[in-house]
Amino acid sequence: MEAQRYAVKVFYLGYRYYGFQRQPDVPTVEGKIIKTLTSLNILSEEPKYTAASRTDRGAHAIGQTIAFNAKTELNLNEVNNKLPPDITLWATAKVPEKFNARRKALYRHYKYIVENPGVNLDKVNQALKYIIGVHDFKNLCYKANRTTVRRIYLAKARKIDNKYLEYDFYGASFARGLIRKTVTATLQVGLGEMSLEEFKQLLNPSHTPTRGIKPATPEGLFLVDAFYPIAFTVNPEAAKRVEKTLTEELQQQKLTPKLLEVMLVDFKKLLREMKEQARQISKWTSSSSSSTK
Repeated sequence: MEAQRYAVKVFYLGYRYYGFQRQPDVPTVEGKIIKTLTSLNILSEEPKYTAASRTDRGAHAIGQTIAFNAKTELNLNEVNNKLPPDITLWATAKVPEKFNARRKALYRHYKYIVENPGVNLDKVNQALKYIIGVHDFKNLCYKANRTTVRRIYLAKARKIDNKYLEYDFYGASFARGLIRKTVTATLQVGLGEMSLEEFKQLLNPSHTPTRGIKPATPEGLFLVDAFYPIAFTVNPEAAKRVEKTLTEELQQQKLTPKLLEVMLVDFKKLLREMKEQARQISKWTSSSSSSTK
């Protein structure tokens, strides 16, 4: 068959891997996926592989998105049978040959779950409001040779069971370390260790803070979704595999149980949203086709 380009939704738990992106000599999520696709002779000679996000070592995802050219029809069950349970490809969409998973995402949604150290939640959310919009986040991310200007659409935090905090971040893209350092800084604001004015100064790229901001641990971070206005087809067996993995990990308690509970709830919610989105796109496409006849 002629090469077909696919966009694929990916779930993974990152605590056993050295991050998402391929690296020589160490296990990574992307490395496992590409090795599996290659062993099954699925990738075309020019796969033009792209990914929506490069999560750090230890971070997770329920809605990561990758794209590649395949020379055979993509069978997710065949691929998942070769992958460990903590990595699952669970939905697909046939996309144009030039589709780029990184550049075509309209936004990315991340969550961070952390035990509540007793913060003033109002102050945390006041600080988070400052990062909304376009800013140079030089003081809130790792040093980089590329621009640290980013657009954040929404950032908020809420209490869960009074014991945990759940952060939500929506943005066009995120500089490396931005979310984890922002979590640390806003916790300091909520504990009275940093003033709102000091936090606001961090958004001034010409300002040099007297103390560095240590990033929060990566294990509490997960990518909820990278959003595209396209219809994905969910594989029922793969979706059940994701839910089974999260349920079993809850029993093993190698990760914070509340994190896994939130991931499981959000995965089920994402499934519903994607099915409804596919239905709406199908309805719109059918209506558009009828009107042109």
